[in-house]
Amino acid sequence: MSFPEFATEMAADEVFLMKDTSEIVYVNQSACRELGYERDELIGKFVWEWNPLFPKEAWPGFWQEFMDKKSICFET
Repeated sequence: MSFPEFATEMAADEVFLMKDTSEIVYVNQSACRELGYERDELIGKFVWEWNPLFPKEAWPGFWQEFMDKKSICFET
């Protein structure tokens, strides 16, 4: 494991890597702990499947804003 991979995995904040569809392809230990899921339970899920406050209909607009700005800070 490289240092950047190790640092991401051990980060105190939750880290999610997602496809443009919101499908999760990676989560770190903090994300699993915070959400109460095992890693293999989260991989493949869409945002609205684990976060009831983020409706499926909101994703396209959120993704477009992210692509335009390249960075978004938000809490959910």
